[in-house]
Amino acid sequence: MPKVSKWLRRWSLQLRWMFRYFLQWRLRHISDRQLVIGVSVLLGLGVGLVASFLLFTTRWISSLLAETPFGWLSSLYFIFPIIGILLVRTYVRFWFQGKFQKGMAYVLYGISKRQGNFEGYHRYAHVLTSAVTVGLGGSAGLEAPTVLTGASWGGFFARLFRLDSAYRVILAACGAAAGIAAVFGTPIGGVVFALEVLMANVHANFIVPLLISATASTLISRMLVEHELLTPREGLPAFDYVHLPFLVLLGILCGLIAAYFMWMSKQMTQWELREKKNGNRLFWEELFLLGALILFLPPLYGEGFEWLDAMINHHEMAYLQRSWWGHWLPAEWGIALLMFLVLMLKPLATWLTISSGGNGGAFAPTLFLGGTTGYLMAYVANHVLHFPVELPATMFTLIGMAATMAAYFHAPLTAIFMIAELSGGYHYFVPLMLITAIAYATKVIIQPVSAIQAAAQKIGAYLPADKDKAILNNISIKHVLERDCVPVPYEGSLRDLVDAIARSRRNIFPVVDKDGYLKGIILLDDVRSIIFKPALYDKVAIAELVHAPPAVVDIHESMEEVMEKFDATGAWNLPVVDEGRYRGFLSKSNILSVYRKRLRWQIEHFG
Repeated sequence: MPKVSKWLRRWSLQLRWMFRYFLQWRLRHISDRQLVIGVSVLLGLGVGLVASFLLFTTRWISSLLAETPFGWLSSLYFIFPIIGILLVRTYVRFWFQGKFQKGMAYVLYGISKRQGNFEGYHRYAHVLTSAVTVGLGGSAGLEAPTVLTGASWGGFFARLFRLDSAYRVILAACGAAAGIAAVFGTPIGGVVFALEVLMANVHANFIVPLLISATASTLISRMLVEHELLTPREGLPAFDYVHLPFLVLLGILCGLIAAYFMWMSKQMTQWELREKKNGNRLFWEELFLLGALILFLPPLYGEGFEWLDAMINHHEMAYLQRSWWGHWLPAEWGIALLMFLVLMLKPLATWLTISSGGNGGAFAPTLFLGGTTGYLMAYVANHVLHFPVELPATMFTLIGMAATMAAYFHAPLTAIFMIAELSGGYHYFVPLMLITAIAYATKVIIQPVSAIQAAAQKIGAYLPADKDKAILNNISIKHVLERDCVPVPYEGSLRDLVDAIARSRRNIFPVVDKDGYLKGIILLDDVRSIIFKPALYDKVAIAELVHAPPAVVDIHESMEEVMEKFDATGAWNLPVVDEGRYRGFLSKSNILSVYRKRLRWQIEHFG
């Protein structure tokens, strides 16, 4: 054993030396932009493997439970999601002490606020937690955990190869695109998602790394796991312009459903906060309510792709038969009622899954809601109201999926390409473009911001498309902090101030006490009339001259907040403190100079 350990240590040292030599060689021969192309290949392959493992594990867990009959043993489907969420909560509590970030908003946070840096646990923890949550029946999707995992791997590869922060952001977006592409098998959808949601206005040069990462991850994922999620076995019905008025109505309904989903999540979150404020414990109530919903409505179990596949291939009757109440109603009305209840309660089931401790995303739930809306509309028209024009349920299901996803995430192009790739419905591009636009417009009228934007704003993140914020927050206060202002003791006299003036090249003087806490400032103009009167040097105390600065900057504030203080006060210099202790001054002109240099670099490299 010692010989093996010594051999491994020697090889580890040799590999590190070779990697350092490679980094030195590449600095001389390969530019950062060229290196990003090569790294995007490795990133795509790595994220593809991770996503494949996630899909395989989730489906393996689901397959272990799939043979459980629904009859009198259906109560097990009440228990499985509860077990999954309890396992995830226990893991997070003991391994991460409860500090576990999840959700698509944290991708934006890592890109916008941390320049592509993510905590190390994001590279593996979401795979485990989301596989257990969804595999055991949690009513959420796998895409958000995969996107966050891919983005964190992108930031890791950028740090590994010593790339600049701007390239870390690009590779984080490449990892996110690779995650979407791998989990759905939709490379174009992954690229468009990154461009539309994460990296709008990116330079054309960096579309290539996005394409490479998404393609590589899709190839790996398709080789290792099956991706026939939404394939109509009888082919796709043709689009006829006689269906157009009904599709327009479907677009409006999907926009309303997306707004309802977002409203329901907001209302439930506010309710939970009020209950917690009053000291009520809600965890077990949330868990058992989720289990009851799944027991009452079997389509709410898991991601929901089996339900969508059943609707596309007209096997929805099986779900009505699985429900313990389905045999009490006529088939036509039973199916319609099942779909309506599923449509109304799916947002609640998704919220309960995530808020109670599970790990999942909203992509799959929005597809679920849109598909159910489209199928319900066609089903009611054909079988309940008996319209003279038969509406193709498969087409309405697919277009509804795209419309709701476009409205909820404000990402119409992503929705169009993703549904076309998932189903092979490329000849639906015209109705897809029209209906997603209508759904998007309907949702924007009701709720101007997307779900991702709303969640990102709560944690202080923003869209990287806002170049002003992106450049400002990439400037560190410590990088532009000026320390050449001579401090004056608060307990001193005018003589101490005169000595400071003689030693300083600035016209502003911070006043600090004996412990270094900032008490105020003195400007040269404040004392110009008395500094040439030696008789006053020992008679005038500093405490009589000091006054409060226009504003004080905390060293941990963002540069965006700093510039807001400069704009609000009209000042050109502001003191910086760290827990009240004086650390230096910020100059507005110096910040603007650095901002201009970075803006020029941004335009040259990224457009």
